[in-house]
Amino acid sequence: MTTSEVTGAEKLAARLNIIPIGFFGLWLGPLLMFWAQALGPLRPFDVAPPALTAWPWLGSSLVLAMCTLFLPSGWYETRPFETAGKVYRYLGVPAFRRFVTNGDLVNRAVASRHPNYRVFRYAELRDALWRQCFQSERSHLVAFVAGAVATAYAVQIDWHGWAIWLTASNLGANLLPALVQRFTRARLSALQSRKEWNLRRNGNANIA
Repeated sequence: MTTSEVTGAEKLAARLNIIPIGFFGLWLGPLLMFWAQALGPLRPFDVAPPALTAWPWLGSSLVLAMCTLFLPSGWYETRPFETAGKVYRYLGVPAFRRFVTNGDLVNRAVASRHPNYRVFRYAELRDALWRQCFQSERSHLVAFVAGAVATAYAVQIDWHGWAIWLTASNLGANLLPALVQRFTRARLSALQSRKEWNLRRNGNANIA
């Protein structure tokens, strides 16, 4: 692809990625509204104050979410059962991957106009994709924990409508996207292992 073609493909991908990014707002917007109502400023006049004060819960959600940033690197390593991919297919992760940023639908739409488009060039594919998956999973994990604490508080104060919405949106906006990143890394590990096995089988012991 020429430089202009690459630029055009990347701009198209960026525009299309706005759509799945927008779905994140279906979780973040209500989450902020929930805390605004629980803490008081935007609580309707006909809604009684929560029996449990919201400030400790809000503080706990922020602290626990930030704690996930300090998880050991081993947390993000894929396990053998993940490399097989069966658990992710059972959870519907490959199907969900169609709708995430730079997912199957976005890539197909861009490729229909720019056939040689790739998110990463082949030479840098594995390392770049691995870094992107790691960073994305960590970000979604932070958000998921924050949302999970908010959901727990909603259950405690009997705001069941909020609890249902926060649970559903948190699964779609954070948990499933995090699993997509793990699924992608697991596939990369499987491909790398297959490559190494083929090289060894062919008598090449010098594997880069």
